[in-house]
Amino acid sequence: MNYFRIESDQRMRRRNETNVWQSDPKDSFQRESWDANNCFESFRILKVNNNLDIYAKRASLSVAPAVVAIRVYSGERAVCVGSGFILECNEQFQATILTSGTLFTAHDNLRVVVVLPNRDLCLGVVEVCDFHLNLAIVRIQAAQLLPCAKLGRIKDSVILNSATTSWQLRPQCDQSSVLLPGHKLMALGRHQDRMRDFMAAPGELSIEDCGFDCKELFYSTCRITKSGIGGPMINQEGEVVGVNFFHVNFTPFLPINIITKWLEHFKKSRDCRRLCHGMKLLNLYAVHLLILEKIIQKFPNLKQGVMVDEVTPNSPAESVGISSQDIIIECDGEVVEGCLQFFDLMWDKVGKRIDLVVARLDGSHQNFSIMVADINPTQFNRWPLPTPHKDPFGDGMFDSSSPASVLKLDEGTSQATRRNVASKLKKRKGKVTSQSKKRKGIHLNLCKRLVFS
Repeated sequence: MNYFRIESDQRMRRRNETNVWQSDPKDSFQRESWDANNCFESFRILKVNNNLDIYAKRASLSVAPAVVAIRVYSGERAVCVGSGFILECNEQFQATILTSGTLFTAHDNLRVVVVLPNRDLCLGVVEVCDFHLNLAIVRIQAAQLLPCAKLGRIKDSVILNSATTSWQLRPQCDQSSVLLPGHKLMALGRHQDRMRDFMAAPGELSIEDCGFDCKELFYSTCRITKSGIGGPMINQEGEVVGVNFFHVNFTPFLPINIITKWLEHFKKSRDCRRLCHGMKLLNLYAVHLLILEKIIQKFPNLKQGVMVDEVTPNSPAESVGISSQDIIIECDGEVVEGCLQFFDLMWDKVGKRIDLVVARLDGSHQNFSIMVADINPTQFNRWPLPTPHKDPFGDGMFDSSSPASVLKLDEGTSQATRRNVASKLKKRKGKVTSQSKKRKGIHLNLCKRLVFS
């Protein structure tokens, strides 16, 4: 047993709760008065999102004109909704929107409608959808020049300063925005109601593990609803630092550095690059305290690097002998500063071999030559899919004419609950039909009371 792999029971419990494949999301949101599987809920349903300070409001409003709502139809039936943000808009008013790829995974013959902040509706064309990194680009033809979001660039590295009497972790400082645990973040989205409500959820960066297949994700304590999937994550300066995905207890997001690399490659080659090295990496600030002390003792002059937390079986990293707790300090002659900088170095070497210098906790240094591969579709990351619900506004936007359609859409519901709901819907079908006409545009919670009370 490795003494330096010990973690507290509390931290282990938190990790288990964030495993999106082993835990039941319903167990996490039963304590809340909202339906986490409903993609029509606004962020405001969560009380933590209703009291923003002036600094959070300023940062959010600076990005608001570029945040859009997205509806995805299969035929005449809407199957999913989410958010996105405008990346570019040229002189011909052709705009490029970035969002999540999971909005377009479940059905064929999709039709995309983009809802702008001024309530205009634009037909969207999905130009590319990457199911590995869960990113998609949608193009629209607008009637006017649209404002674009300001993209930031994250600096996530730290310098490990050592001295004879003390040591500390000090963040790197340059033109990039430093993003370390505890720094404030805002998850943004746009709601699907008639007012096209702009939504914001405050939080901060955490070192917790998201539990998703994608190892490049960052963990924020922001809490959003599914209507915010694909929306931007911003810092206090109003810069976009990532794209939001969904979990009931937190908001994982893909860092903008990786997205920028992905976009640049797609513009040049018109295809998606997906690198595979087989390692889950940690920045020094995320390393367990016991291991960090060991690093300081063994390597008093070590200032930078990333630690290998896990090695994927049968991966390029495992094949050359890289193991857990190895510290990568050099990549092709360049000093490794942090995870995002290491990703940049690896991205440009897909299909080639790179030389790594690794420090091990036994005090030795090892040299490895590893092949950076482009993964195949069978190795793509898995992503939890959004679950559509019936139309909460009664305006015909979504097909909810029968109990069967509602139950078909709510795939996360247990069989017992489905039977119970179907029975109640059948008994009250006439009442719901007559009342839905009178309550056009009603809030979702009122609709729930009509159907389930």
